[in-house]
Amino acid sequence: MKKQPNRFIFSFLGLLLIGITFVSCEAEKDFVQESDGGKQMRRVISFQQFKNEIGQPRFGTGMSLSLSANARNMEDFDIDTTQVKSLQNNYLVYSMKLDPKFVPEDSKFYNLFVYKDNTDEIVKQIIEIMPQTELTDQQTEGIYNYLNTANKEVIYSSKTMYQSPICVGVVMVDVCTCGPEHPREANCNCQTFHAVAQIQIMACPSYGSPPPDAPEPNIENPDQNNQEGGGGSVSGEPVLPSLDGPNPCGNMRNLFSPLKSNIKSKIQTLQATLNQSGENGVYLRKFQNGSYSSPQAPPTILNSINPQIGSTFYGFMHTHPFNTYPMFSWSDVMSMHQIAQYTDPNNIQEVASILVCKDDTGFINLTYAISFSSETANTIDNLYGQEEFLGCEPNKVTQIYDDMLKERYDNDPSYERDFLRQTYGFNISLYKANATLTGWNKLIYDPVSNLVKTIPCN
Repeated sequence: MKKQPNRFIFSFLGLLLIGITFVSCEAEKDFVQESDGGKQMRRVISFQQFKNEIGQPRFGTGMSLSLSANARNMEDFDIDTTQVKSLQNNYLVYSMKLDPKFVPEDSKFYNLFVYKDNTDEIVKQIIEIMPQTELTDQQTEGIYNYLNTANKEVIYSSKTMYQSPICVGVVMVDVCTCGPEHPREANCNCQTFHAVAQIQIMACPSYGSPPPDAPEPNIENPDQNNQEGGGGSVSGEPVLPSLDGPNPCGNMRNLFSPLKSNIKSKIQTLQATLNQSGENGVYLRKFQNGSYSSPQAPPTILNSINPQIGSTFYGFMHTHPFNTYPMFSWSDVMSMHQIAQYTDPNNIQEVASILVCKDDTGFINLTYAISFSSETANTIDNLYGQEEFLGCEPNKVTQIYDDMLKERYDNDPSYERDFLRQTYGFNISLYKANATLTGWNKLIYDPVSNLVKTIPCN
């Protein structure tokens, strides 16, 4: 569509041994009793109870990466106070999920670990976890695989320690199953137990500057490591992302996932063509075995390019050159509608159209996406079935709406708002990628304020 020409890194510091412990189906229970060894084992408590136990009734719900290389000019996280887990081994460790105030990369999530060290000082650790697989269930094996393959890093610690590399080990521990589940101890009277997987992340080798002859850390039996200066293991059970939580962006995160569409490099390739005449594109395909591919489309010298349709095609990426509008046309909407009509029903939730363009200055690259929404029953098919269009060919109706959008773009270069106003009330959702191509924001039109509002994707 033509437009007018005027236009940690916080280094891992000190000894940290984070044992992420998984137990059986009992995992959802609130264990408040003590083990035979006198330790309060795995519990789920309220945020108020956590504040009472830690002795800080005014414990804040915001967290900042202050004093770390990842620090921003604002608090970076809000604490999700709906669930606090507690686990006692050498220390009584409380863990909570953190909600970032920024759009995280891919499926990263964050946890806050809080505990008192040997000097009774409250220590806060922020753990960044980047899964490499999907969390498909809350059973022991699924959680173990999910976290075992994830990239895990401590990006903030309130306790200043020395720089050290990370050691990671996976062990199996015996867990007593009579009463509250707890690691089998020498004085345990319970005769029934089972093996449970435990992930342990450890800085090598201990708090403080290690002596030259310091022994290598013992991954298999981490509690035998040097405990001087801060001693012992710090074991915490992370609060995982909800499988059922609302996600305002549906399956959009799959587009950047290395395990799925993984389109970041394709977008960067298309960005390099934006000063050329004509449009370039990429087909998005998903096969019956679940694998994805994104072959390049033949370039054109025209300001239009057609998608491929068929059972394995679920989306299309294309450019708008600098002499065209930096927003979707109505023809783009109908191309996505056509893809949805012919794709395999198993792909329908992932149908999307991606636009790569520049803003009006020509200096800023933009990436947008549209998809079909289930938030309204007013569909594109209903639009084409309106009484005034009876007897009109679909291509003629598309041209009418293309012209209407062009008029909006010409008169009001707030292109995001123009498009959202044109599609308001219909089952079309608009998204905008962040500058690093690691996440999406959903854009919605507020007719009261006449403004576009942004909702970060989960």
